[in-house]
Amino acid sequence: AVLVCQLPLSVKIGKMQAKYTKRTMQGRDRRVKFTSEVLQGLRIPKLFAWEEPLLEQIRQKRRVELSAVLRGALFSTVSTFLWGATPIFVTLITFVVYAALGNTLTAAKAFTALALFNVMRFPLNGIPNTITRIIDVSVSVKRLSRFLSAKQALVLSLDEAADGPITIDGYYRGAHAAPPDAAAI
Repeated sequence: AVLVCQLPLSVKIGKMQAKYTKRTMQGRDRRVKFTSEVLQGLRIPKLFAWEEPLLEQIRQKRRVELSAVLRGALFSTVSTFLWGATPIFVTLITFVVYAALGNTLTAAKAFTALALFNVMRFPLNGIPNTITRIIDVSVSVKRLSRFLSAKQALVLSLDEAADGPITIDGYYRGAHAAPPDAAAI
């Protein structure tokens, strides 16, 4: 009964963990993308003395990411505590219900029950880590699925794009290029 009562709470905590895992990954993506952009164009920030403002933007993105990491870790800790304390709750409630039903709790029965509950403790201690890993894998699979199912961009090599030589009249263009007076898009 304790396990059945604990299950909805664990599901709710698991959903919150998934939410913050997703936020962590989104924040990490934004920070890494921005950092990569800054590093690829490193001469420009140096030339205009933009290092400090850009570093502050990177720090802000890192703070957002760490906030999500902290919240995710908090829910993971609560989940670990609940599943770790479950054998104790089960043992306690079992003894209370057994005594409340008018049975006599002898040392032999108590130690036998404790031995059985102790056997149950190891599998229950692995549940929070398993739940956390399943959540992480689920978020990652959804992200990969979205990426892999995105439309593929049309890529033409320069050799395939031009039917003939490139003509030059103030513009570089191939046979499929827009006319020189067309707007650049």
